[in-house]
Amino acid sequence: MKVFGCFLVLFTFCCVPIFSQIEEIPELESETLEDNWLNQLYTELETGKHKVDLQSRTKYQETFANGLANLQFRQKDMRFNFNLYKKENSDLYANFQLSAIPSKNNPSEIHFGSFRPAFGRGTILKKSGGNSLFAINRAGHPASFSPFGTGAIWRVNNFSAFFMASGQKRNASLKEGKIGSLYKSVQSEKTSVQEEIIAGGLEYHYKNNNFALLAYNQNYDRDFADTLWVKNLNAYSISAKTTGENYVLSAETALLEENIAFQSSIKFIYNYITQELSYSYRQGKQLPAYAAKPYLLGNQGENREIDWNLDYQLSKNMSLGLRYALMRKNNALKGPNWNSRGIFNLTFNPSYTIINLQLTLLDKEIVTETDSSYIATLPVHYRLRFKIDHELNPKLTLSLLLRYHYEDKIERRNNSFYWENAFHYHRTKWQISAGIKTWQTLTSLILPETDTENPEGCICATSEDDRVFAKVTYKGKVINLKTEWQQSWLNGNRTLYLSVGL
Repeated sequence: MKVFGCFLVLFTFCCVPIFSQIEEIPELESETLEDNWLNQLYTELETGKHKVDLQSRTKYQETFANGLANLQFRQKDMRFNFNLYKKENSDLYANFQLSAIPSKNNPSEIHFGSFRPAFGRGTILKKSGGNSLFAINRAGHPASFSPFGTGAIWRVNNFSAFFMASGQKRNASLKEGKIGSLYKSVQSEKTSVQEEIIAGGLEYHYKNNNFALLAYNQNYDRDFADTLWVKNLNAYSISAKTTGENYVLSAETALLEENIAFQSSIKFIYNYITQELSYSYRQGKQLPAYAAKPYLLGNQGENREIDWNLDYQLSKNMSLGLRYALMRKNNALKGPNWNSRGIFNLTFNPSYTIINLQLTLLDKEIVTETDSSYIATLPVHYRLRFKIDHELNPKLTLSLLLRYHYEDKIERRNNSFYWENAFHYHRTKWQISAGIKTWQTLTSLILPETDTENPEGCICATSEDDRVFAKVTYKGKVINLKTEWQQSWLNGNRTLYLSVGL
């Protein structure tokens, strides 16, 4: 009956509206979701007009569940960030970053504490998304590991020099005294190993062209249980990027001990069409400790992948988006194994309305690789998302969101769905939203969400539930406030989220 009611509402409002960009499969872009969450967190801190900014994000489920507090102090070209995180029945986690940030008179920067270095296309470090091939990002979540020490970029004319040194205890699982795996999140009850990283590089940039070199070394005080992994890893990388009037071309080639890694991308923009073609290839299983995810469809090395993206403005009020990714798994047990993911996205924007329809097709192995407990009977899964936003008047809008996952052909009741309907009232300084949401799943539904205390940048809906919710957002000169209350009429549970910024 839930599914029938969900589709009934869909067709009832099918003449109405909503906005949305193309949404990737959440299981495949955990790093992007976390980065989006961090970017919004620090953007909100930067909106303050005072030297000292405070922000807290707290979630209550009947009682305190978890909370995040952030402090930022700015004085001319100096900036200090201090982050605290507390989860129910766990330790208090903290990190900090002290920075001399670039200014008009001094383009160089240096950071002490926790930081997230980036280079090129992410073969050795995180992927750099700016105009430079080197970047040093703000501290990550206190409960997640990131390099701890010193990072700096010196810029003189067309040259830049990069340096980083990091040393810390890293939680790991041990097998017979050797490292089985390294944990990405801090777990104080787990065994620790000593991690040391040092890296340096040079970049030359002229007009719209960049060329850079990086040398990198990471070392642990224990051997790895996997004999194909080395405790002392040396890596060298070359990266280049050129930007033209209607194209962007970038590439990175790296040597990790005796293994080669290569990533490239070319993007064309012509009239109403934007296309991007990317290729990734790796030898060897071992990845550097803080490298970006090697492929869209997988986390392991020894594979190759090609990705194609197309965006086409069909008319003034209609746009089309296509995505396709294909991976060849060279390390499959029974010869080469192919996995793919395709996305069809159509957005229609008539007067006062935005309608978005997205259909995603994916091989089930893509999900089972990240969630080993996931079981489904369909070799290819279909995920439908339908969104509508409709402006009833300049201050009042109506939204509808429907998700349906077809993944079990034997028991249709085992397929997942999510439905949300809400009204949004806007004023100059504040906004109120209220509505209902319902879902049903035997696995989990991962929903991107930047307004949360969760460092993963998403919320996870499990089992089934029916909820009413209300949100209030206020932005003033001194205080910013966000709060959301949810009440389940299925089991009576209440959830309260509160974010306060000063």
